[in-house]
Amino acid sequence: QVLLPPSKVDQAFPVMGSLDVVGSQAALLIAGVSVILWWVLAFQESGWATRITTIYTVELGLFKVSIEKGVFGAFVPSVLDPKTIARVFSPHVRTTQDFKEYVCSIAHIPLFHHVCFIGTYIHNGSIVMLLAIFFGTVCTCIGAGMLLMWLSHPRKELRFWLRFFFGISVIFYIIGLLVYSLAAEQLSGLPPSNPGITMGPCIICAWILTVISFIPFMMVTTFLHKTSDEALNEVISFEHKEAREDQRLLNYMAAAGSQGYAPGEYAYGALAPYPVGTPQHPVGAPQYPVGTPQYP
Repeated sequence: QVLLPPSKVDQAFPVMGSLDVVGSQAALLIAGVSVILWWVLAFQESGWATRITTIYTVELGLFKVSIEKGVFGAFVPSVLDPKTIARVFSPHVRTTQDFKEYVCSIAHIPLFHHVCFIGTYIHNGSIVMLLAIFFGTVCTCIGAGMLLMWLSHPRKELRFWLRFFFGISVIFYIIGLLVYSLAAEQLSGLPPSNPGITMGPCIICAWILTVISFIPFMMVTTFLHKTSDEALNEVISFEHKEAREDQRLLNYMAAAGSQGYAPGEYAYGALAPYPVGTPQHPVGAPQYPVGTPQYP
């Protein structure tokens, strides 16, 4: 990494302009609005998926499920067994977990033998969508916080990570919507089986909101670039890091000196500390470096 001296930073990189600030503020505004709209959409009690027949109607939200009699369903009890009709068309279903347990409990009834896996699909798809909204909005908030930090103290790492979190949030939304859309399509398998659109308006709004959530990523990619302030902060950070390393080395040398060792004394490869001619080192004996097998 090549760092310019502070005196030449302003000449090498552009200064943060008003367009950069306005673009960043617009990205923050859109990110905040998108987070609110995602949770408003998540708490809708209906509209995510719908199954309408002449006998019954199923309305799905991410949390709640409602099953109502259809137009023809009101006249069925006078024709068929009232106990069966009461069990099939008057369920106590409030959540997706209740819906899964309910459809699995009627799987033994003719024409309903395959509905248990449909309830499981719907319940698991709702959980995946809720987790996608949770992690997506959390990543959006983290990216927005890093964008605020970059505006006050630009750094290269901040610029990279805020783009990452804005981008990964959109990926979470797309994965959740794909899984839930596939799960909602399974509603068409409920008897009487017939092809048709089962996805509600909330899914369409969610796809539109995914596109809106992609706008902050595009804006920070377009407007945020390396400025003179960021380059200057990188130079100052590098100088602080070098100063910390120098201070650590000085502290190490001071600690070694306090133990009575002079620089180079008893170091590996130093000559024997005893003068030639002493009993410890007689005349004519070779001088082996410290650390060798001859002079451990």
